[in-house]
Amino acid sequence: MAHTPSPLRHGRSASSSATHYRRSSQAGENTLSVNSTSVRPLSPPTETLMDVDIPTPVTVSSSQRPYLDLWGPFECSDIVRHVELAVFDLAYHTQLESIFCTACCVPICRTLSSMGQHLKGIHNVPQGGQKTAFDLSTHHFPNARTTLPTATDYGSAASPPAPFEGMTVLHEGFGCNLCLFACETKDTMISKHLPTVHGITHDLQAHTLANVNSQCFALARNISRFRVSIPSAPDQRPVEIAKFSDDFAKFDWRAHISTTRTLNAREINPLLTETRWHEYTANKQPERLLQQIMVPTRNTDDHSDACYKIIHRWFTQGKDMIEGTGPVALCILRTAKARETQLVEAKPFSVHKQIKTADSYINPLRQLVAFLSFEAPQGEEHFYVRPPVTPALTAAVHNFCAILVSPRPSDWEDIGVARFDELLNTLWFHAWCPTRGQPFVDPTLCFLAIRFLQPSGAFEDAR
Repeated sequence: MAHTPSPLRHGRSASSSATHYRRSSQAGENTLSVNSTSVRPLSPPTETLMDVDIPTPVTVSSSQRPYLDLWGPFECSDIVRHVELAVFDLAYHTQLESIFCTACCVPICRTLSSMGQHLKGIHNVPQGGQKTAFDLSTHHFPNARTTLPTATDYGSAASPPAPFEGMTVLHEGFGCNLCLFACETKDTMISKHLPTVHGITHDLQAHTLANVNSQCFALARNISRFRVSIPSAPDQRPVEIAKFSDDFAKFDWRAHISTTRTLNAREINPLLTETRWHEYTANKQPERLLQQIMVPTRNTDDHSDACYKIIHRWFTQGKDMIEGTGPVALCILRTAKARETQLVEAKPFSVHKQIKTADSYINPLRQLVAFLSFEAPQGEEHFYVRPPVTPALTAAVHNFCAILVSPRPSDWEDIGVARFDELLNTLWFHAWCPTRGQPFVDPTLCFLAIRFLQPSGAFEDAR
């Protein structure tokens, strides 16, 4: 099936950069399949359009604005994604041999300055996250280019390259028949490019191509655009979006609204609107998810009892450090009671010495370990959620679980405390960088979503 991307209005939002879609022609009818139910009519009436949030530029009317398409994605993709880089919306483009921003649809130079400038200026990533993204890119893709690719590496004026996957294609632009340069307006071609680059001041129309397709390797689209030639039948097969058009056509909103209670925003727990736990657990059976954090009661399982003893010892050692902590630090580390009364307690953290209080801290940590080490039964992986992990975190979880298995060395509790401390440091000192668009990249936040989940599917009030 030929892949002809459907028109998206100029000004794609970053959140729609990963939208999968395809267009098919059957019985003379064009349909657009997307992975979202937010669609609206677009002229001609047989087409649908993904809503976007980017404001319309005041200098160009919507009727004059050229169309943008996202080329791809394809099943045999040129874009290699890595779980650690995905936090920053970064991947590796094998054809361009470059680090690729999947949100902006452009390649990036693999240098600290270029990546830092892009992540800070476009995505508001702090300096620590910029350095982390650069280090991860260098570690996982050391051969990535340190300069932007050029169009002449892939084609010529007589034979423009095919579009590059993951990048937007601009239609109805203007091009130069002497090189690969393209632009959005005819005036740019006639008054700037041809006289400046080629020294042509006469018969400018003869060198100007109309209705060309183009892409660009940078966000400065007015100076870095180049011509591309869309193949009539690309080798890659577009990602299939199963039966979206059919399902959408069959949907009867009148029948649906008669059985749906009107939602009152005041009835929604404000915590859920911020944490969005319900999105993480959507379409999953609560009883299956609760199995991922299930821990047996004490003295019923040697493995679980060993885990309890190690975490209890780790907690006790931390509590004992209070005695040697200076008064200034203790004033800062006040408990909830002290914060409420604005008084400095004579015996800070005394409540933590009670067994009941200790268990209320230890049991969630046991559940966290169970969540990180959970392995779904073979063939049933789709019933469960898989937390995002790094190689270092995977190794730390494996090392800790290994000490829980018999036979154990004589000093197994000391070893277990050290390994548990290493596990928490690896988990909580890693810059997971959750965003509003991707909130579930931190394993701890994923764990909390299940920790407060009830068998009914509702959520407890977190305290």
